[in-house]
Order: sequence, then C-alpha cells, then structure tokens
Amino acid sequence: MKSDNYKRYLWILYTLVRYKRLSFDELNYKWINSYISDGNPLNKRTFHKYKNAIGDMFGVNILCENCGDYRYYIEDTAVLENDRLHKWMLNSFSVENLVHEGHWLKDRILLEEIPEGFVFLENVIRAIKDSYVIKIHYRPFYDDEVSVYHVLPYCMRLHHRRWYVLGFFKELGGIRHFALDRTEGMEVTDEKFEYPSDFSLQEYYKNSIGIWTDSSKVPERIVLRSYGQQAKYFRTLPFHHSQKEICTADEYSDFEYKLCITTDLVMELLSKGSRVEVIEPESLRAEMKGNLIRMINRYK
Repeated sequence: MKSDNYKRYLWILYTLVRYKRLSFDELNYKWINSYISDGNPLNKRTFHKYKNAIGDMFGVNILCENCGDYRYYIEDTAVLENDRLHKWMLNSFSVENLVHEGHWLKDRILLEEIPEGFVFLENVIRAIKDSYVIKIHYRPFYDDEVSVYHVLPYCMRLHHRRWYVLGFFKELGGIRHFALDRTEGMEVTDEKFEYPSDFSLQEYYKNSIGIWTDSSKVPERIVLRSYGQQAKYFRTLPFHHSQKEICTADEYSDFEYKLCITTDLVMELLSKGSRVEVIEPESLRAEMKGNLIRMINRYK
C-alpha cells in the first residue's frame, strides 16, 4: 500500500472537515486545484474506493445527501475529535496542506521531517485495526544484518520524529518495538491474532520516559531541581504525568516523579543541560555525573 493513497485519504477527510458538505463536483474542483492531484480529476469510482478505505481505516463514515446537490459529509466528526492519533494526523496534514496551498508560506514555516518509513504506515494501521500478523525485514542500528520477524502489532507511537510499532515478536517470544524508518520491507500476512484483553499501551509506558522500557525495573521517586525559566516549561508541559511540584523558591523549583530509570530518561535529562539537576535518588545523580564527566573528557 502506498503512502500516496494515505495522503489522499487525509486530504479528503481534511477537506470535508474544513468545508462541512461538498457535492462531488465541488470536491473534484478542489481536488484538481490541490497539490495532491497533479492536476488530474478525481474519478468517481476512485472516490468511492477511497471513501470505503477511510471508513475502514479511520472508523469515519462519509455519507451523501439523498436530495438536492447530493453533497458528501462526515457522519460524526466527534469520532475524529475524540481520537488523539487521528486528530494529530489531521492537524499535521492541515499545516502541510496550507503550506502547499500558499506556496509563499514554504519559506516561512519550518516543519520537522519524519525519517523514511512513512510508506509502511498504512499497512501497520490496517494490520492493527484488523488484527493481522505482519512480516518485517528489519535492520537495527546495532546490526548490519537484516532480520525477519513475524510481529503481532498492538500499538503505534510517535517519539522524537520516529514512528514505532509495539507488538509481540514471535521469533523473540516477547513484546518489543521496532522503528518504521529502519524497516526495509513489510507485508501483511493472512494470519489473524487476538489482541490481549489485559494489555494497555498507557499502562505499558506508565512509568517510563521515551520508547524503551525495562520490566526488571520498578518505578522510583525522582526529584528534579529546575533553575531559571525551566520551571515554567515543566508547569506548562509536564515532564511526565506523575509530576508534582514540591518546592518553589526564588532561584529554583523542585519537581517529584515516579519513574523507572532508563537510558531514555538519562538522555532526556542530559538534554536539559544546566537547567535541571537530579536531587534524588543518589544512583541517578551518580549516573548523570558519570555521563557529564565522560562528556567533558570528550572535549579535552
């Protein structure tokens, strides 16, 4: 399945959300004059094919009035508004669409690019929705060899501009994640699987920062001291959902968390530079200090 089709689905959704109701001729006129079409008209048969795919993928029904101009509309926009992933995708696409519509904007808006892997997004979403096992050809950063895995895809997550898929790897006998940009091939098999009723994506990442988790670790009380304006950033965009402000002083503020200490957590804290200091626990403080010493040595 091609990423071009996925963009076309988003364009149709975005256009109907924006204009509420459109006849096929009105929709086709906008299609022809958009960047998505390359100037080619939208065939009505193709439109109905896209409409059905949108229903399957997004759970959104596009209906047609049975009188008057026979305009098309989204049956229930709340389906999109209440789904964080679909809402994020539409919002992101709306920015891209506006930039393309106003060519002069392209030098005024700078977007973060997502690495390669977008081409597999539609396959993954369909496999998750219909509970099909996917077969991937994967080349991780730590290995030059391509490995083949059969994965039961549970969920997806966007982190640091990369799409990750979390699922059960048959060959590894456990839950792992893989990045789409390091996937060299993918096919949706005919094998069905049953999504585990006791699995929750939110629960899986509940005590972690980033993408990596470690079932052998338990969450610990972590206290971070923020200096300067950093406290305001933490207040408006919490570092983690467990965040509590436990001390507010003139020069700093202390925030408490319940988190597992992972590599991702350490890297996130290092990225804050001198604006954040680990107060507790001592083990994390020592790990931060060790990383800082190694960094200083790099510059000697």
